[in-house]
Amino acid sequence: MTKKRIKQLIENVIDDLINGCELSPILLKCQTIAFCLNNEDFSKWLDNEQNGYNDLTKLPDYRKLPATITVNIVGFSYIINNKPIPQGAIDSKYAHLYEFTVGVSLSEIERIASSDSSKSVSQPINAAYTKVFQSIIQGGVVQEIHRHTPSFSFVGIIDTFKSKLLNFFLELDKEMDFDIDFSNSSNQKKITQIMNQNIYAGVVHTGDGNLNAGNSTIIGGINNNVTINDNIKSQIQDLIQQVEELNERVSGDETDIAECIAEIQQEILSDSPQPRILKASLKLLKRIPKIAAESAIGVAIEKVIEQLI
Repeated sequence: MTKKRIKQLIENVIDDLINGCELSPILLKCQTIAFCLNNEDFSKWLDNEQNGYNDLTKLPDYRKLPATITVNIVGFSYIINNKPIPQGAIDSKYAHLYEFTVGVSLSEIERIASSDSSKSVSQPINAAYTKVFQSIIQGGVVQEIHRHTPSFSFVGIIDTFKSKLLNFFLELDKEMDFDIDFSNSSNQKKITQIMNQNIYAGVVHTGDGNLNAGNSTIIGGINNNVTINDNIKSQIQDLIQQVEELNERVSGDETDIAECIAEIQQEILSDSPQPRILKASLKLLKRIPKIAAESAIGVAIEKVIEQLI
């Protein structure tokens, strides 16, 4: 592609950004520009933004949001869910836990940003920090810790991305006016310099980048997201109904079944259901003799477990 054509594409993107056009077509044009520029830094940044960050040590600071923290507490005869923990209640060296890091793709960020603004997006905190919060809880055991931020705060990530992209292309367009040919490898350092000045304001590494919002819970590793959607939740509720009907018809194991159902229901109704907890409870339920004797229910349990990757 000629320098003139590249410059036209850059100026098209600048116009799109100024006019508030949708992000998807802008990103497609950016992909073409990245291919032509052949600059590793810009291509990598664009790829990370489009597909999510595999290396969270490279997460830009605009993908860090202020958060609140809640814990779930289990006592001898009670359960407290979503108890708020003020930041001042724990040692200041753990202040980074109140930073919500967002490593998912721009398309997912757009989806969350466009959802009900009253919703809160949550992110599980590593169980290694349980002791930090347990030390300030009087009675009861801390079982789960989550950080939360409002869904509307994700709009800021998109706006900042667009602003940085606009500044980068404005600088690039200005340099091209001085007859710099960026297809020449000798000018790659100039592109990287413009990147550093306009895009890389800083990096952070304070969280796992996983999210869950609304009725779709996103959990899992850096490269793969696991979704507990409404369909799976419905299957679990249907399964619970079958188990409860069996429990009424056939005697024995009532207490064990009731405890398993209570654990599953509590997890399903929580702000961020955990697949590993649900799988463990379902496997335990399947091993109860009364349930093991019912092949149809056993098959239904396995079907749900397979979807909780």
